[in-house]
Amino acid sequence: MRNGLPAETWKVIPLDPQPVTLVSSPDPAGVFHANPSLLALSSGRLLATLHLHGPGVTKLPGIKGHHYPFNHLLLGKIVSSNDKGATWQARADFPFAFARLFRDGESIYALGHKGNLQLIKSQDGGNTWSKPEALTPEDDAGGLFTQGPGNVLAHQGFLYAAFMKTRPTPFKGWPGSILVPVVMRAKAGTNLMTPKSWTFSTPEKTFSEWFTPEAYPGFGIPFFSSPSIDKPDPIGGGRFTNRPGWDDAHVLPLPAPPHQWHDPSSLLLVCRTGVHRSNLAAILKIRLTPDAAPCLEPLVAPSGVPMSLIPWPGGNQKFDACFDETSGLYWSVGNRMTDTMSLPARLPAKWWGLPCEEACGLQLHFSKNLVDWSFAGLIEQPASSVHFRAAPALAIKGQDLHLVARAGDDQCKKFPATNLVISYRIPDFRSLAY
Repeated sequence: MRNGLPAETWKVIPLDPQPVTLVSSPDPAGVFHANPSLLALSSGRLLATLHLHGPGVTKLPGIKGHHYPFNHLLLGKIVSSNDKGATWQARADFPFAFARLFRDGESIYALGHKGNLQLIKSQDGGNTWSKPEALTPEDDAGGLFTQGPGNVLAHQGFLYAAFMKTRPTPFKGWPGSILVPVVMRAKAGTNLMTPKSWTFSTPEKTFSEWFTPEAYPGFGIPFFSSPSIDKPDPIGGGRFTNRPGWDDAHVLPLPAPPHQWHDPSSLLLVCRTGVHRSNLAAILKIRLTPDAAPCLEPLVAPSGVPMSLIPWPGGNQKFDACFDETSGLYWSVGNRMTDTMSLPARLPAKWWGLPCEEACGLQLHFSKNLVDWSFAGLIEQPASSVHFRAAPALAIKGQDLHLVARAGDDQCKKFPATNLVISYRIPDFRSLAY
């Protein structure tokens, strides 16, 4: 707060103004880094995953996979740090994309996809990894999974993970308009490497099939006109919009009593939104039964009105979130939005997408109820809007909050073709709560 000293001593100060470069592209014009994942082990080791894509991947060594049905190459990487993220070492390659790390007992897993879901396992702290096992077939029934890394939630003896799944319908533009969320579940302690261990939620519906425009009257959603069903619509300045959609789903526990949503037989599905507006997330309830697959259903307000959206800082871009039992708070890291009301034709040439799709500074927030959020701090503010920061992933170890994110420096010609993955450490992060 103000203390009579220069502003630099009391204004918002970045939580980690000097992040570490975890990995950089060997060819910024042809090899790009995609969204990372992060896991903290009890030993203190940090594990991170990422994958490489782009035309230059063909020239790189390492095991590669082909994405169904597009057939482009994917090269996954696993790296580790034994010094709280100060330095990182390569551990393994894998032939699929968007792997998320999680633990079950002493075993560590990386769950991702190359269209169909893939899983690898380590039993030595991430030093060596098994060969990939396919959890779904490589066809239109099981090969259309997508989205970047999310979380895997351990809850009441089961493991839950959410993916988005596209449809085989030809579509031009942002695929979030036709994505359907799918929650998968397996019993903890079982053989997770076999498809028989996993069940998948029902029903499978797009955002527009769950929520019609009448679900949010008076909020200007969608903000831009998007009359076309199967293609983007121009809005000026060489920019286009799509019908409302969602992506990047997370499974979170519901708040404890006396919260109005508390329900021991349910979890919450929270998704990044594409409704042309900032700081909103889409939600569904995950109804749980012991002997049946999870069931998705709307979350209903006390008035009886279905709820489609809730406030979420940076919820219109890929964010990460978790519940911290020690503090009893939810923590979320996402992009800072500074000017979402600019005319599309006036945006800088390197700006990605719509005015609300800002991919620059990252910020940390906390909440006790998943609706009311408090600002914890600015993680890092890049020098300019061309220095991108996006798709953060978080992990808690002791008193520290660790983050990884993909980034673009001066060699990044245009987002989302980022050329770096960077890591942050926020010591004693719980002291940021107030």
